[in-house]
Amino acid sequence: MTDQFSSLLNSTLDTLGYSIENISLRAKVSKTVKGMCSERCTKQFGLKLLSAGSKAEGVSPIFASDEDSMLVYTDYVCVDFGDIGNGIYVIMRYLDESPPGYIKLRPLGARNITALPWLLIFSMYVTNLDIVLLSSMSFRNFLTLIYSRLMPYLGSANKVSKVSGPALALTVNRCMLNHVFSSDIYADIVPALPYYSSSILEQWKDRKRLYEWPTTDTIKEVSTTEGYVVPVGHKQSEEQNFEWRVCYTTGEQKLLGSLNEVQIKLYVLLKMINSCVIKGQVDCLTSYMIKNIVMWVSETCRTGTFTPDNLSRVVLQSLAFLRNCLLYSNFLPNYMISDRNLLFGKVEVQEKLKLGKIIAELLHEGEHIFLRCEKLKNAMFIMCANPALAFRFRAWRNEIEELFLFAHVNIFSKIKPDMVLRSTFSYDLLFEYMKDKSFVETVIRLFNLLSIDERTLFGNGFQSFEDIDKWLDRLFS
Repeated sequence: MTDQFSSLLNSTLDTLGYSIENISLRAKVSKTVKGMCSERCTKQFGLKLLSAGSKAEGVSPIFASDEDSMLVYTDYVCVDFGDIGNGIYVIMRYLDESPPGYIKLRPLGARNITALPWLLIFSMYVTNLDIVLLSSMSFRNFLTLIYSRLMPYLGSANKVSKVSGPALALTVNRCMLNHVFSSDIYADIVPALPYYSSSILEQWKDRKRLYEWPTTDTIKEVSTTEGYVVPVGHKQSEEQNFEWRVCYTTGEQKLLGSLNEVQIKLYVLLKMINSCVIKGQVDCLTSYMIKNIVMWVSETCRTGTFTPDNLSRVVLQSLAFLRNCLLYSNFLPNYMISDRNLLFGKVEVQEKLKLGKIIAELLHEGEHIFLRCEKLKNAMFIMCANPALAFRFRAWRNEIEELFLFAHVNIFSKIKPDMVLRSTFSYDLLFEYMKDKSFVETVIRLFNLLSIDERTLFGNGFQSFEDIDKWLDRLFS
């Protein structure tokens, strides 16, 4: 394994849009757009919309994956110990022997009578416990019904709606300009309630660490972030319908934002290897598991380990860490709640053995594993054969993405709440765009960079948009 190969690998990722600048920009835009939507939702509906998943982290290009969002109900608050609040519905944790990372919730009551009926729908008397608890199963099922009724009012046809873990997986069709142009939108929406628990974060904060990551300032910042509970119980628990999973999405995003360039590229490469090599043989390794692996490896290695000429080594080191978790300890700890085993109930015995065998083969191959990722292999070849061409492609690609992200923010900034329910929504929005000179110039510049003939585009009834979307998908993925 050579330092030269690792440096080439590092530079190739920059060319493909995975430089620290590219990733930071995508994460910033995702946060900005969700912030705009969240501000309007909070004022009107008592909701806060958070960007989640790979899009929020910036490690997935803009067209490469589904849109993951967390929908937080801000009229409620969950606490370990509390009392009835003023103007907010307080929910207390029911102290019992739930699996690590899961809790049961007991509604206390509220003076805010407008919020009361909602939780009454999901409150159930549990005979064996002689107490009223919130049902996570009822919460999920009710939201599925709500979204299926809501989509037509937003001008979208609900094509698929199914529950996947705590998330509601949606496929909707947005018809634009009276069916002249339509497109499918894929989204995973995770409903959540705010959760404040000093005990969990204090335990994470006080954990003994040997090296420099995360820094003291980052630990302090993360330990003050709010947590969330999402409506899903432990798969192998008899009381899973009353259990809620605890997560620290905001804290994890702050931790990922504190990673250096090579640590972030480690995350990108592990996701690539999973997508290109592992997933086709056994589909049990999730992006969330990979994220936790990266955070554990970052904490247990010196910061000096993560350099461009050491990139391929730390990838193999991370795969070795996963193999040890699978075959020796049978335990992959959640980074924020270390008692929670991410393998338990998620990876079956046969899958575990098969995944362990695949990882052993990858470790035996060494740095050749990166050549299994076709796009990465082709880009590395061009980087070696024609560096000038690769440099021009990188500049061209980055400009297209920056312009598109600018347009993306501009699009959402012009959507007003009162516009959404109008039958003329698409036309009203198009009129707002046409009034904005900078937006029009951005679109024209994009068309020029992509060599799109505007007259052909508009003369073809906007049907070319679907081809453009697929083309951009290949460019940015």
